[in-house]
Amino acid sequence: MTKVITENFRVENTNELFTSFKNLNPTLGANFSTLLANYGVSASLSLTDANKDAIRAFVDTQLSTLRPEGNYYIMASTVDPVTVISNTQKEKREFQRRVIFGNKVSDVDVRYMFSINDWVSGTVYDAFDDTQDISTSNTIVTVKDGQGNYFVYKCLDNNVNAASTAPPVYSDIDLTSYESITNDDGYVWKYLFKVTDAEVNIYKTSASLPLPYPAYGDLNVIAAAKESVSKIKIESAQSGQFSEFLFGAATSLVDGSDVTFVSEVFTDSSNRYKDVIVRRSSTLTLSAAEDAYKGMYLKSPSGKLYDVIGSTKESNSDLKLRIETTDSILPDSGATACQLVVKIKVSQPDLGGTECLAYGILDTIGTLNKIAFTDRGSKYKFATAEVVYPESISSPGVSNLRVIVSPKGGHGFDLVTEMAMSKLAVLTDFNGESTTIPDSNYYTKVGLVKNPTFSTTTFPASFDNRTVITFTGHNDKATSYPAGSFVTQFISTVDVRDIKNGDNCVITGLGNTSIAGAVYPTEEMTATDWIALGWTANDSGDSSTVPILGSRFTAGSGVSTWQSSNPNKRGTVSQAILALTGAPKEETVVAKIHESIVEGSNTKVKLVDYRGGFESKLHFGPIQIKSTLTSFNVGADIINTNDVIDYGSYEEFSGDLLHFMDFDPIERTVTRKEKIKFIFDF
Repeated sequence: MTKVITENFRVENTNELFTSFKNLNPTLGANFSTLLANYGVSASLSLTDANKDAIRAFVDTQLSTLRPEGNYYIMASTVDPVTVISNTQKEKREFQRRVIFGNKVSDVDVRYMFSINDWVSGTVYDAFDDTQDISTSNTIVTVKDGQGNYFVYKCLDNNVNAASTAPPVYSDIDLTSYESITNDDGYVWKYLFKVTDAEVNIYKTSASLPLPYPAYGDLNVIAAAKESVSKIKIESAQSGQFSEFLFGAATSLVDGSDVTFVSEVFTDSSNRYKDVIVRRSSTLTLSAAEDAYKGMYLKSPSGKLYDVIGSTKESNSDLKLRIETTDSILPDSGATACQLVVKIKVSQPDLGGTECLAYGILDTIGTLNKIAFTDRGSKYKFATAEVVYPESISSPGVSNLRVIVSPKGGHGFDLVTEMAMSKLAVLTDFNGESTTIPDSNYYTKVGLVKNPTFSTTTFPASFDNRTVITFTGHNDKATSYPAGSFVTQFISTVDVRDIKNGDNCVITGLGNTSIAGAVYPTEEMTATDWIALGWTANDSGDSSTVPILGSRFTAGSGVSTWQSSNPNKRGTVSQAILALTGAPKEETVVAKIHESIVEGSNTKVKLVDYRGGFESKLHFGPIQIKSTLTSFNVGADIINTNDVIDYGSYEEFSGDLLHFMDFDPIERTVTRKEKIKFIFDF
């Protein structure tokens, strides 16, 4: 049993990832709202604004459920270099714990990628064949011009496996039809698209180029694309079968079918046919049999094919041909060069399509050598072809022809599938001029994270995840916080600022307590203060008095208001989320100093690399400064209540880390921009 995973499977996987960067849900929801509003004014349905809002909300929910939006970020992490990373849970968690900053990426930052294959003289390129695997065939070539642009072409005919000696040239393209280019070396090329130097400079790798976006190719080529006959391949042909049909001199692979137009001698009054005289140039003896050349094509100087429905020998060199037309076959006065060629009959296209018109080319001994076209037709998904033999060939041998049709939609229509693109590039710039990207210190890892969460309600375009301590009114502390050192803080109890609405807690200390590790400084709390905080007695105590030690309380909605308006008013309490009478929480918070700067009258200390529990945060009170985690304190300070602590918006460990890598430390500066590019190959 043979199993084949087609290129479509690889392409589909690539496309699914690409599409996930687009965030289609908002667009779909907005479009639905517009349609709904239009529908609501129709006679058949009357909807209030409330109705529309409710339906829109329902649709948005269903969209998010059925196809969750994909929000992707390229994040920088870790100051310390790591020699080797591994695909382990620990490594991935460490990356997300130590995230420093990042940029959001969307579909505009993503490109399908394809291989560079520079045209080289003397190479035998593979002609497109619908029986071959396009992903492994040497069919697509790239040609770079003097301005840094790349032009991409597809080989449709390789002149019977001959070496290519002339590159395809964009200026040879018919810019109205975007049909194929026939070179002097006999190769036929289909122009597909151009990659501009601007795209090249941004996305090019040593081996790959980007597909133009959002056009996914050349819009003119896409519009002109047709499902047509790409090639008719001669699988077998009888040698010298048409030796008596070499009317003119032949050289190499050019057929000897040339005849000279002499005159028009008769036009049927019913406008069905006309008789013309043509003259052979070779020493070939013309057949005297009536209608000997019936069934051939007369090819005019303009390239149009006319059916020969009868023939008569006029002399040793002249033939009278009856052709099925009343057209003038010589549109240009003085043009006399015609051809009498072998007719190739191609099956009919699908409904509404145009017929493929093809003819045979003979070699120097009269063997059917290749098939040429005046029209490749349209709306062909399948086709057959056969040789139409002239009347003088009474016992023709077998010529086996195989028709090769274009890809779905035509050459150049769906390049992602047509070129089996299974590679994506995801790009972002870390720019020191950005207000959210740090402009100092180092980073040593980057990764792609899908669907992270942030403390903000929206997904930021970029973010600085460093915690910032602003020492208000102190512009003299920067030197006390050298980059690379550590800030530590021991916490034995948790103040009310840490209590979430609805948390059950036990009062362990009130007022100016001096218990070990109490958050400093504290201020005596009155009953009025507790009530203002939204606290209520659960099973003991009186709301009109100060709560007694050991009383159990539930935090109310007033906590957040109190945090912002009265930061000095607090009591030291112990969180007991898992047990109503749980023990006090004790831990040491550790963070690494990333940068210390002076802004006006303030000093800002920016921290990374938290160590401790997931929800560990710095508090007002004493802190220690260490050169290493194992060293003694080299300094001490206090975060006062008038100082400000701002935390990064990225929620640690959130999102799925899809890809990450490490490297030697990269230094950030205000004038530097790093281009981060991930290549995913399926």
